[in-house]
Amino acid sequence: MKIRDILESQQDISSELDRFIPFVKQELKLSALPKIAVVNSVPGAGGMTFGRYDPEKETIYLVSQGRHPRDVMRTLAHELVHYQQDQEQRLNADSGATGSSEENEANARAGVVMRNYNGADPMDVKEEINLDVFRRGFRREQTYGKYTLIATPGHFNLGQKFSDPSDQFRIEAYYGRSLVGWVNFERRDDNLEALDLVVDKNHRRKGIATAMYEFAHNLGNDIRPSNKQTPLGRAFWAGFDK
Repeated sequence: MKIRDILESQQDISSELDRFIPFVKQELKLSALPKIAVVNSVPGAGGMTFGRYDPEKETIYLVSQGRHPRDVMRTLAHELVHYQQDQEQRLNADSGATGSSEENEANARAGVVMRNYNGADPMDVKEEINLDVFRRGFRREQTYGKYTLIATPGHFNLGQKFSDPSDQFRIEAYYGRSLVGWVNFERRDDNLEALDLVVDKNHRRKGIATAMYEFAHNLGNDIRPSNKQTPLGRAFWAGFDK
C-alpha cells in the first residue's frame, strides 16, 4: 500500500510523513497501518490535544497546522503505539489517561522512535531557534481548551539597549485572569534550554505543561532540558514525547 493511500488529507506535512511513516512502521513492527486523517482540530477534543486514535474507526486524527514537523511525527508515533495496543487488545476506555500504563508506554516508545529517526535522518534535525521571541514587543497567544497561553520575551537587564534582545523567553498559562502556570526558556547556542516549569496544583494533569512546550516548538524553537529545572520540570521532561 502506498503511503498516500492511508493519508485522508494532504497538507504541507505530507512529504515529511511520506518519509516518516515507513520508518515508524518498521520501528514498531506493524504489519498494517490505520487511516491517518490530517485535520485542523481533533474531533470532539475541544482543542485539548494534537492527536488521537479512534479504535472504532481505526483512524488516527493528527493536527499539523502551525506545528513543527518533528512534533507532528512524535504525535503520530505516540498514536501508532495506541493503534498497536488496540490490535493486541490491550486498549481500554482509560488507556488515554495521564499516568496509565498504555499512555506511559506510548510516551516512552514514541520517544525512542524519534531518537532513532533523528539519527537516521540528520538533515531533519538541524537545531534552531526563532530569534523574534526574544525581542521587545513580541507577544503571541494561543487557546488551549479553557486556558490561554501567552508567549513573551523574558526579563531585560537594567540599562540594556531597547534594540537588544533578551536571553530568555517565557510562556504563561491563564485560566480566565488567573495565572496558573508558566515555563521559562533560555537561549543556548542553537536551541532553547528549558529552565523552570510551574503549574498550579489545582490545574495539573490537564495537559497544560505539554501545551506550553508544544507552543514553544510551534513558534519555531527546538528545546532541551536544563540541570536548573524544578522537580516538576524534570518529571515532565521525562515524559515529553507525545
